[in-house]
Amino acid sequence: MTRIFSKLLVAYLAVAALIIASLTIMLAQLFREHVFREKQHLLLEAGRLANTLMVRYARGSISKSEMEAYINIIGETVNSRVVVIEGAGPQQAEEFLQEKLGLRDRQLRERLEKVWQGETLAASRYFAGGLDTHVVAVAIPLWLEGDIRGAVLLFSPVYQLDRGLWQLYGRIRWAALLALLAGGAAFFYVAKGISHPIVRVSRTARELALGQEVSDLPVVGRDEAAELVRSFNFMKDKLLRAEKLRKELLAGVSHELRTPLTAIRGFIQGILDGVVGEQEQRKYLELALQETKRLSGLVGDLLDLARMESGGLFLKKERVDLGRLAADVAAMMAPQAGEKKIELVVNLPAKAVVVPADGDRIRQVIWNLLANAIVYNNPGGRVAVTVDSGDGAAVVEVRDTGFGIPGEELPFVFDKFYRVEKSRDAALGGTGLGLAIAKSLVELHGGRVEAESAPGQGTVFRVWLPS
Repeated sequence: MTRIFSKLLVAYLAVAALIIASLTIMLAQLFREHVFREKQHLLLEAGRLANTLMVRYARGSISKSEMEAYINIIGETVNSRVVVIEGAGPQQAEEFLQEKLGLRDRQLRERLEKVWQGETLAASRYFAGGLDTHVVAVAIPLWLEGDIRGAVLLFSPVYQLDRGLWQLYGRIRWAALLALLAGGAAFFYVAKGISHPIVRVSRTARELALGQEVSDLPVVGRDEAAELVRSFNFMKDKLLRAEKLRKELLAGVSHELRTPLTAIRGFIQGILDGVVGEQEQRKYLELALQETKRLSGLVGDLLDLARMESGGLFLKKERVDLGRLAADVAAMMAPQAGEKKIELVVNLPAKAVVVPADGDRIRQVIWNLLANAIVYNNPGGRVAVTVDSGDGAAVVEVRDTGFGIPGEELPFVFDKFYRVEKSRDAALGGTGLGLAIAKSLVELHGGRVEAESAPGQGTVFRVWLPS
């Protein structure tokens, strides 16, 4: 049993028990009040009937024996004792009740006086010493010829009502117990459904932190627990990919740094040792300069990424003509394209496309996309840069006829340090940073970038910038 499972189950059962107990008490109280209220109503009806019999007897319609027989029948029918006090006042009635029934109540005289004043009274629970039990008592004024000549009193034992109520309470308790057991079973599975995914996520996260290989957790249902598992799987995949990229970064950057540093050290060591003749020293120094430029470019890319990720890169926006910017970058990239005999084409709209942007950063975006298109293109291929506008956005498209990108690799081409073909990229000198930088810069401008490609059919990069 896990701690969260136990807490949930105990909490659910406590709430259920509290609700069921409250409902049981309320229901029992309602039944008790209903039973006593119905009993009082029955006694009142019997008292009124006894009053009617007394009136008939006073008028001579029935004999005394008939009247007494009828009243006895009424008492047996409603299971009560019927007492008729005629021609007496409250004091005599009090003395009679204390002597015959053993009623002891400080308010008895006051209540009897109210009856002789014309009120009908009822008491739900009244102890009668003469009957040695609690009773439901009803008192009705005895009206004869328009005057109150006494009272009709009915007393019904409470224990019979209590016996029926206790039987009812027993059934309510059994029903409450069954409801609690059924609710407990349901709560057990609910708590298990909530806690089990959390336990699995916790255990798998611990294994992941220890560097163990873990697989995706199964997602069951569509509730918050399932969403937690789904989010964990997504996070796990991201972490594993980030770890993979980190290892590739270490391998790639160490290679990119080690190779030029080794070459530079060799060139300088050869010159210092006199191995390189004076006529060849300039050649080797130029090679060392090229290697230092490569190192500077790599370090610059890493710094740019670090600044963008930390929020330290600020844009200096101005009105920028995208067409002119693309043409300038293409002109600067023309020598590099010419070395591979790649045709470089620029397609510009008739009307200038102007956007609010940081010109230097957008220039860097286009430069990175063009450099990528030239490097990963076939000799004699073609690269086309197109600038257009529409739907409130400006579009820059870079299309090449190069190697192309497999479909399973396409979603990751903008990830930092990601390489589609590691061996070929290493040979071409790529570090996997250019496209990541381009994507981050475009998003800083509030735009987006996407790629379309297929192996052997070239690649298309499109950049949308708000205009």
